[in-house]
Amino acid sequence: MLHVVVVHGLGGLGPEDRFSYTAAIRSAIIWSSVIMFVAIIGFLVRASIDVPSRWAMQFAMLGGIAVPVMRFAGVALARWTRGQGAFDLRSAVVGTTASTRRITEHLEKHPWLTVSICGQYADLETTRGGADDHAGAGECPS
Repeated sequence: MLHVVVVHGLGGLGPEDRFSYTAAIRSAIIWSSVIMFVAIIGFLVRASIDVPSRWAMQFAMLGGIAVPVMRFAGVALARWTRGQGAFDLRSAVVGTTASTRRITEHLEKHPWLTVSICGQYADLETTRGGADDHAGAGECPS
């Protein structure tokens, strides 16, 4: 539980981490750090537990192997399914105001959001108000 809390606190469970091998490596490092932290605290407070030390060592070692293996497998699967188009979200932006441009720029700058802008359309009120007139139909990637 502490591992998940630390990974989440460091921002390791965000949507961009679905496709990041670096996040998988970071998760393994955090696992090792959490195990060491718990062991040190247990030693300092002289905690006595009824679990044989061999079991605790096996848990720490297997977790240290399983966490990165599962994260790497998850990243590989997410990248493969993204390549197959499973995460593709196609959207159109209506309006040509500064806020819609910021949204479009944000989506283009962060490809891990997997949102494709198919077009940007101006409504009559926006074009009469003197907003930029560079809106028009776009093409969605297949």
